[in-house]
Amino acid sequence: MIGISSPAFSVVPFKDAFEEISQHFDLWEILSDADHALPSIRDEVQTAIETTGMKFQVHAPFSDINLAALDAGTRRHAIDTTLDVIRIADELEMEVVTMHPGYILAMGYYDKPRVPKLTRESLKIIDRVAGELSIPVALENMPSQKYSLCLAAAQMVEMLDGLELGICFDVGHANLNSQMVEFLELKERFVNVHLHDNIGEKDKHMTLGEGNIDFGKVLGQLSGYHGNYIIESRDLASGVESKAYLENLASSHQLSL
Repeated sequence: MIGISSPAFSVVPFKDAFEEISQHFDLWEILSDADHALPSIRDEVQTAIETTGMKFQVHAPFSDINLAALDAGTRRHAIDTTLDVIRIADELEMEVVTMHPGYILAMGYYDKPRVPKLTRESLKIIDRVAGELSIPVALENMPSQKYSLCLAAAQMVEMLDGLELGICFDVGHANLNSQMVEFLELKERFVNVHLHDNIGEKDKHMTLGEGNIDFGKVLGQLSGYHGNYIIESRDLASGVESKAYLENLASSHQLSL
């Protein structure tokens, strides 16, 4: 199924965002951040699930969350906040939860090797709890930014070694890091896919077809993947354009989405 997600929605009242989005999409990946923190909008989401045909999945918060925070209390808060979102999403029978790895921030630059280690320790805790639930949880590959982890497929493999967590394959991020081929080799572990375009330089979240990503080729190589495709757009209008582009592409290439 094709869905949509955008940080722009999270600063709009849930009711208003839902009314607009549901006119064009049957699946919404809510970013549990700002005004859409899942614990705060749980009742509204539950009502939408019970009274409409809308499907939901969720992206864990990241604006004030760092699973690799050097301060133990801050890191514990990040873990607990992420777990709260996972538990609620499971109770609401959402499709999947996607989350970011930790970030290299502030004092982390003085001890960069510690950051992936702390991220890994946080993921172990999350993996243990998620393993007791029924909802899939996915770690997302990140864009080419100096504070990001899991830019390359090799680091993603190391980060998830021995864990049951899945992968959210972000096509735009893979293009920025010239890691498309490498990540596609991990497709058996994909439980979510993010789609947006760029020209290989900046993480602009362009409308599909505006950049240099060959989505026809990518979708063909995703044969066997049975999860959702989430358009991560700047706004709803761009998302609607991207959806039409994707549907036309799937039709011309005889692909099932």
